[in-house]
Amino acid sequence: MNMAGIPAPTEKNAKFVLEQLRILENYGAISDDDPIEKRLIVLASLFDCSEQPTADAIRRQLQTVYRFKNEPP
Repeated sequence: MNMAGIPAPTEKNAKFVLEQLRILENYGAISDDDPIEKRLIVLASLFDCSEQPTADAIRRQLQTVYRFKNEPP
């Protein structure tokens, strides 16, 4: 588990997700300018089939982002 509390995926699944992110970027489906919410949604979706604990933890992070945006400090 890393500092953000997200379980580390296997090397194989991390490589798969990275490859998929590159494909999505090449097709213009995602970009560096996308908001963090979109990035987290895409990551969670890519990990859904292979790394459910990682996907669930990313979704918890997404909920934290939503709460922070709705109730900033």
